[in-house]
Amino acid sequence: MSKGKILSYAVMTIISSTALAGAMGETKTCPDLGCMPWFVEFGTGVSWSTKSHINPDPSRWDPANEGYNSTLGNEPLYMAGIGYTINPLLSVDANYTFRGIYKYRKHQTALGASAVNPLGNKTRYFDLISNSLMFSGTLYGQGWSENLAYSMGNYGIIQPFLGGGVGVAYNTVSNFRTVTDNTNFVTSVLQDYTKASFAWQLNAGLELKKNRFGLDLGYRYFNAGSFLSNNALITRVNSVGTPITTNLIPAWSSNLSANELYLTAKIAF
Repeated sequence: MSKGKILSYAVMTIISSTALAGAMGETKTCPDLGCMPWFVEFGTGVSWSTKSHINPDPSRWDPANEGYNSTLGNEPLYMAGIGYTINPLLSVDANYTFRGIYKYRKHQTALGASAVNPLGNKTRYFDLISNSLMFSGTLYGQGWSENLAYSMGNYGIIQPFLGGGVGVAYNTVSNFRTVTDNTNFVTSVLQDYTKASFAWQLNAGLELKKNRFGLDLGYRYFNAGSFLSNNALITRVNSVGTPITTNLIPAWSSNLSANELYLTAKIAF
């Protein structure tokens, strides 16, 4: 092939490539967040448990003047997730939330020697861990009406949001025990037990949004579903410390719900 033909072929190739690029459009910067619909989110907050209503089997658990119901305390929470913005009104996400160890503590006054398994005055204890995997949807005010967004100038906009979600909560009861007042004798020690329960949540708050960054401050009502204690009663341990269970006792059951405040940072990509 002559040098002239090679040069002509090269020129035609360059012209064709240039024309094709022009037909496809020029490379442009992202004009809005429509080209960055995905986002990651990281959050933290505080969870205030509501009262858990516990109704143990009276044939094996002593009745008490104070009953068994109690709150489980307040614990921090930490969340991470990934989401997708469908349009300015709606986004969806999947997130995993770790909550601190809720603690049950209930002092009970004995009703008398006629009670089943009388232990005198005592305090019941257990720990509860509730971590959740949730799938949520969120509606944003600006997507509904521009009147629901407040401009902060160079700081972005503030808009309300409303959301909800469903998922699964992994509820683990551990360190279940009873300690008597007079002798500090530890009894009614149960093995740990984990129950996967249907969970749901509702949330609302305000979002500060600027370009690809968002910051949510919100309130959430979280229902982790039911939790159970084990029914395996540990009576002793062997020479290497392994628990030995010789009795079964009716498990405790209840539900966990909490009021939560949280702060979440989001980055679109």
